[in-house]
Amino acid sequence: MLEHGSFDMKIIEQTLVVRCFDAWNNETVLRMCKEYKDLVSNINNQKYEAVVCSSSVQKYLMEKSHDVLTNVEAKFYDELVQAYEWLESVGVYKI
Repeated sequence: MLEHGSFDMKIIEQTLVVRCFDAWNNETVLRMCKEYKDLVSNINNQKYEAVVCSSSVQKYLMEKSHDVLTNVEAKFYDELVQAYEWLESVGVYKI
């Protein structure tokens, strides 16, 4: 089945920022999880993650996929600015 929805991820120092777009299906979730694991392996000792999702379904799926991350403080936001403000408040990003 073709993927529905999209996302992008980027690393800022030791922080992975994930932005999600449109409605997702299972295929998109599986690809996101694979790409997430690949990126995380490049930043050992990850401490913070900011995830920006405008859809409540996306947010729910992302939160569930992060249940296994016990050493990473992950926050979920509706707006990118909110995520950047949080990252700045913990000292890992400058606005």
